[in-house]
Amino acid sequence: MTFYCWHDAMVRQLRLSLVSSQHGHLPFGCHHVATTDVRSIVQAIVVDDWNNPRYLCLEDHDGIDAAGANVDGPMYTEERPLRVAVIPLG
Repeated sequence: MTFYCWHDAMVRQLRLSLVSSQHGHLPFGCHHVATTDVRSIVQAIVVDDWNNPRYLCLEDHDGIDAAGANVDGPMYTEERPLRVAVIPLG
């Protein structure tokens, strides 16, 4: 089995799951990068979620976040991929 965890910014939750190691890939349809550092995923929640105006109210924006980035496009791109902690178990 492979344990994996990521920050689901749309619902502001830390997600945890398992997948068979024989499966060969994670079930994400977006750009993502793997790390073995779970701590970095958790610490990024404070920086990317709690302190980022982009996620304070997704319904009330003009398509541009406080840093001037377009928030109407894909949330995860090659330039800003979803970070996923991936740890093989056994």
